[in-house]
Amino acid sequence: MALKYLEKDQKRIDKKMEDLNKKLDNLEHQAQLQRLEKKYENLKESGNPEDELMSELYQDLIRLEKKLKR
Repeated sequence: MALKYLEKDQKRIDKKMEDLNKKLDNLEHQAQLQRLEKKYENLKESGNPEDELMSELYQDLIRLEKKLKR
């Protein structure tokens, strides 16, 4: 009887861990996007021609990251 209870409890814990891991992955992805967007804004504001090219690359990277997570 106790073993059956423990098995059900373990399944419940595993399901909760799976949900938490998905939430963590989502939060990490959002944080990564925020870092990329901040870097993009900094490059865009600098006015340096080399930074302008890099900002375009960052913009493409951000767009791809957003498509990847959907």
